[in-house]
Amino acid sequence: MEMEINKIFTMDALEFLAKISDGGMRDAITLLDKCLAYSNDVSLQNVVTAIGTVDYEVFFQLTEQIVNQQPNEMMKMIESLHQQGKDLKLFIRTYTDFVLDVCKYSVMGTLNYTQIPNYYEDKLKGYDVVYYDVCNRLLRMLMHLNSDIKWDSNPKAMIEASLYQICMEND
Repeated sequence: MEMEINKIFTMDALEFLAKISDGGMRDAITLLDKCLAYSNDVSLQNVVTAIGTVDYEVFFQLTEQIVNQQPNEMMKMIESLHQQGKDLKLFIRTYTDFVLDVCKYSVMGTLNYTQIPNYYEDKLKGYDVVYYDVCNRLLRMLMHLNSDIKWDSNPKAMIEASLYQICMEND
């Protein structure tokens, strides 16, 4: 007797898997298998958790903290990620990709050229010129930071210092 397991797929989750697999069918299938091993509920949140990336909400919050000059909140977030055992080098690399995607969205006006899930398009539409200007400067700083921390065994202090500086220069 075969047992059928109900699987729930959300469009946001499937679109995100398609975007991060960058058109590679094998990659998409591998990621989907990993997600199904985690949960039969293939939601955007479960996909993010299953593949080990940081939730996009974290990226949006960090960007808002930098734009709104909230270094205390930004430091708490980095500390929280560190306490959760997240790889901060990987976090900065993926955050750099996110900021690049925000810049692409500001130029192209569509998420088609980004890995950001369509779920977040309304949030990006709400960004104004100040956000995009900060993201442009932030991208430049993050590219340097990625190089600086590449061989650092404890990159936390450098990450905090760099994000603090960009946070405080938004005048």
